[in-house]
Amino acid sequence: MAVPADRVDTPGRTSLSEALACWHQQWITGLILGLVQHAGVALAETFVFRLFRLQQTRSFLPGLAKLGLAGEPAAVAAAKYHYFSNQIGGVRVEYLLESARKAWVRYPPPRWIWDGATVCAVPTRVNAAMMRGWHANNGVLLGNLRLGFVCTGMTTEGDPGLEGYYREFDEELAPGNDCASPPTKPARLSIRPRCRYSMPPVGRPSDSQPPIAVTR
Repeated sequence: MAVPADRVDTPGRTSLSEALACWHQQWITGLILGLVQHAGVALAETFVFRLFRLQQTRSFLPGLAKLGLAGEPAAVAAAKYHYFSNQIGGVRVEYLLESARKAWVRYPPPRWIWDGATVCAVPTRVNAAMMRGWHANNGVLLGNLRLGFVCTGMTTEGDPGLEGYYREFDEELAPGNDCASPPTKPARLSIRPRCRYSMPPVGRPSDSQPPIAVTR
């Protein structure tokens, strides 16, 4: 995605920031696609996981405080963080509060990191690694091991965006299990691919529906 010439040529800090942001976006997208093509999906998946986990551990709690979300219920705070922080950065995100223990987020296409047709070359495992790196670890940093994220749709699976909800479960989620656990037990991240509905969904599956297990 090129920065319009009139914005680059305009003197001032804003145009420089936009140009740097554009360069960073295309660099990181190209790097991930290069890893997929030349080093394999597994290495690209590991890279995306570690990148987002590093960002999450550095930014999540300080960001909550700056956004005034530290006193919110865990599920609400986590979902609002994604909404507000991405909006500030110019990334489209949608948010829906269902209850104090359940809140939805949706990243409509085109995704910032997968600009244009890039998403067509991104394996689902690589896309999901972002959520394993960030979304699955929010409850850990909040000290609430009952908080998990359930992904209900991904663009890489043909869904109209990446979407899902944070939910505070009644029981603590398995320590160290930041991917999908056996279908009978909630995990910090559960993925139910190809749930074709938009947020807010109508007639969505109940929370008791077993998620589909995903391996790394």
